[in-house]
Amino acid sequence: MIRRQNITVSLCVGGLFLVLNGCGGGVETDANVVLKPTYDVAPEAGKEGGTSKTGGNGTGGGDSTTTEPEAGGVGIWKGKVQIAAGDALPEPKIRFAVGKATADPQWCAAKQPIMNRQLIVNQETRGIANVFIWLEEMPDGGKAETSSSQSWEYLFDQKNCTFVPHGMVVRTGQPIKVVSSDQVKHNVHSRPLENAEFNESLSAGETTEMTYQSPEFVPVKVVCDIHTWMNAYQLPVSHPYAAVTNEKGEFTIADLPAGDYEFKVWHEAKGWIHRGLEVTITGGDNTQTIDVSAGELLGAFEGPKPRTVLLSGF
Repeated sequence: MIRRQNITVSLCVGGLFLVLNGCGGGVETDANVVLKPTYDVAPEAGKEGGTSKTGGNGTGGGDSTTTEPEAGGVGIWKGKVQIAAGDALPEPKIRFAVGKATADPQWCAAKQPIMNRQLIVNQETRGIANVFIWLEEMPDGGKAETSSSQSWEYLFDQKNCTFVPHGMVVRTGQPIKVVSSDQVKHNVHSRPLENAEFNESLSAGETTEMTYQSPEFVPVKVVCDIHTWMNAYQLPVSHPYAAVTNEKGEFTIADLPAGDYEFKVWHEAKGWIHRGLEVTITGGDNTQTIDVSAGELLGAFEGPKPRTVLLSGF
């Protein structure tokens, strides 16, 4: 079977810069927050995950159909989502310079700036961080657990008034440990479509847990109602065939039965990069580069947007 490589995809983003969406947007030094992601997922990334089965309003993604697994064993899919060669790279943007945060400046951005993280592009690898890639359904012959998904633990932290990690894939039914390394009060507020809303405040040193019981059609936006620049995205899935790109734009999905697949590819600034990216997996290693045109980064958002939180009382 043929491996597809260097597929060019257009990404239209509402801003040609890195936007900080997480309870703050500190520098990226503490991105490796999800514990024990045994495969090569981002420091910013969460884990692999299952598929999102819910249909929402029906405006997003195509079916993640698969062919019958072919005799040929299983493959591992490694790739990178990047700005196409020759296109100018969006540069990092500072949301708050040191000492300039609009809330709790004695802690938020007190020693290091808070970065704008909506679009994070690695200036060396051209890779785009926090791109979600997943199958809508468990593939025929797939495993409930793969070599990449053993011993997952989920940790969601708040550092320098920034959610860490900014993007994570989580399994349904498995708790996410929510902590705060900051010395100021924070709020963690999710607005899913298919799960119960989570809305709790944490003071310094406090810990709580959040759990998604059902898959979501698109990643869930999580915000802090106190520090309104803070946000992050979480994709609850029911099987391990999903990933989110790391700070270099890289991803890995392991133990895919040989066959043809359609993967969903999504980013917070663009929405659907690809509603059904066709990929052929053969036994062994499969590598692929997904090129994104920088020329379309200012285009319209594609597909349903994550729910928006209406703030009051702050």
